[in-house]
Amino acid sequence: MDDAGDTGYFLKLNLAEQKLQFGKVGGYRNWYVDHMPELDRPLSFESGQKMKVHVVADKSALVAYVNETVALSARMYSNPVGRCGAFADGAVARFENLGWATIKP
Repeated sequence: MDDAGDTGYFLKLNLAEQKLQFGKVGGYRNWYVDHMPELDRPLSFESGQKMKVHVVADKSALVAYVNETVALSARMYSNPVGRCGAFADGAVARFENLGWATIKP
């Protein structure tokens, strides 16, 4: 997300649809399009299941791995700086071992 929290990208574990989803929020898009994923991958999981999620973001590239079995790669444009976070939307979640690192050339 940008510093104002208006635009950015999301990576979502969608239990109802059994998918890993990626999309953009804000910018030139309207509310309806904001909440639709641009990319998704099938992902079988159950409520309460522990998930191992590894995300690598380098400039405009993003790659997400879930449980070392599912991968999703995407591009993020027009958002060179900002914030990163984890949250539960309409659910209960526990996040453990969160960490961020800078990729050095």
